[in-house]
Amino acid sequence: MKNKEKSKILPYVIVLIIVVIVINLFLMFYNLKILNQVDTDLVYEENENFIIQELNITNDPLSTEGYTEYKEIEISLKPQSIVFFKNCSELDIATNEFQVYTIENGLKNKIDIRPTTHDITESLIDYFNITLLQVKISETQGQHYYARAFFMQNNKLLNLDLKASDAVAMAVRANSPIYVNNKILASNSIKTC
Repeated sequence: MKNKEKSKILPYVIVLIIVVIVINLFLMFYNLKILNQVDTDLVYEENENFIIQELNITNDPLSTEGYTEYKEIEISLKPQSIVFFKNCSELDIATNEFQVYTIENGLKNKIDIRPTTHDITESLIDYFNITLLQVKISETQGQHYYARAFFMQNNKLLNLDLKASDAVAMAVRANSPIYVNNKILASNSIKTC
């Protein structure tokens, strides 16, 4: 191209670049405005409901009733399993010896010569004034059990996905209730009386 032709196109290219920049800035600020309006942090209300602000949706992740009901259970241990029991139902979850050992230490409120990861986690939770509200054994796939642990600090709720054995090890140290999904109990437990 000749210099004369380039000089004719240059103003159009500059205008086009400016328009693209302005549009991008507009979209960026518009998205930022929307994100500031929608606060998805869960806020603890005195009526024990959790409200997602701005969206006006009531959602109580701590509920043990409703679509998926849960039963609070007690635990005992076998050499390589955690035993959940309630009334005449017993559910054994296979695990390794270390998990049984650390859960047993948690039940006895005992720390061995060196603290385990669960002991360290409990110390951190205490130090930062975090409460483990509850643990829910929520689902199973084959021999794998999935748990949700609900932590609260001030008005912030944290819902973590954990291995069932880790969740139990933390719950026994915090004296927090442990719940099991009724569907899991119905399909995987055995009657003991």
